[in-house]
Amino acid sequence: MYMTFPVVACVALLGLQGCCKRSEASGSFASADPSAPVSDPVPLVETSKPSAQQRTYTMDWPGDGKLTYLRIKQVVVSPDATSVTIMLKNDTGNSMSVSTSPPGNKESFYIQRADHKKRFKLVHVEGIPLSPQRTNVSTGATLQFTLTFEPIEPTMTVFDVYEGDEQKPGTTYWNFSDVKLR
Repeated sequence: MYMTFPVVACVALLGLQGCCKRSEASGSFASADPSAPVSDPVPLVETSKPSAQQRTYTMDWPGDGKLTYLRIKQVVVSPDATSVTIMLKNDTGNSMSVSTSPPGNKESFYIQRADHKKRFKLVHVEGIPLSPQRTNVSTGATLQFTLTFEPIEPTMTVFDVYEGDEQKPGTTYWNFSDVKLR
């Protein structure tokens, strides 16, 4: 007995078996065999839709005070997490050496309700090194990174994003007050 599978199903089955993996650095697919010839990747068809409860807010929210070189560009709220994407554009005239603290550290970011009665912890960081590692952002360059937190309450429309409870002298901490989801 012969069985025929549509091409998409074969690609999906091969993906499940681990024949290909996505290279984070290049954004392309690499064969499990490094000596295999490189060919154009087969585009994958997404079969799942985002949750109806997921909300995405695009904005240009500046950091507090003189931190206008930092801007929240996007907030994604879902039942599982809240992600905040921040863009740093170094317009200070000097090179900057930046990093952030890992989740669970006293200096790590957190979201706080507007009434300051509840916090939402940082659970993941992407796009910026975790201290003690640092990256240099030269004058005029940009760095975009995403902070993922515990899910905020579905009714929240305003919150603060603060970097740490414990602040060391000589260190600039990045804070965003009264971020409005609209």
